Amino acid sequence: MKDLVTAMNTKYNQRFIETENRILNVTEKLVATLGVPNTSVSEICRQAGINRKSFYLHYPDVESVLIKIESIKGQWIQEQLFAQEVTDLKTMLSRLFELFEKHKAFYRPYLCNRCPQLFLIPVIEEIWISKNGCLLPKCKYYEETDRSYHELFFKSGFTAILTHWMERDCAEPADLLADVVIREYQANF
Repeated sequence: MKDLVTAMNTKYNQRFIETENRILNVTEKLVATLGVPNTSVSEICRQAGINRKSFYLHYPDVESVLIKIESIKGQWIQEQLFAQEVTDLKTMLSRLFELFEKHKAFYRPYLCNRCPQLFLIPVIEEIWISKNGCLLPKCKYYEETDRSYHELFFKSGFTAILTHWMERDCAEPADLLADVVIREYQANF
């Protein structure tokens, strides 16, 4: 009897996970093709081949799906960014811009139609406090009380540059964008 319950739970769990993955994949594709404002629960359900009840078992709304995708993408970017040792800020920033450019079909409409702060904060914080010491140890004149404001300024500026670059369809090479960020913050390093 116990094995039957386990088997049933495994089958249910597998189906639940498959539905979850379909919702995430379809939402990502819809954002890339229709943009964030035109991505709806109805369209997600239609393209995922599920009913609304199944959708709502997983998420209360589209915003919640986007937050989940933000989390997954942010984790993936962090893993890719630090997969190889990084010894300097320019290499790290260039690699980061290249990762976004590689997947611009999703990121371009996503960043241009949403406030990407939530998604980018863990990635930027990892750069900021990196064990490689590319940023924080070189900060010259910020007291501890000023640090949170400086970090916020850096995150917002970086996000604005990335979003503008995406709006321009990644017209400039990633190395150039890395140089722009470094020049903007050079006085503080």
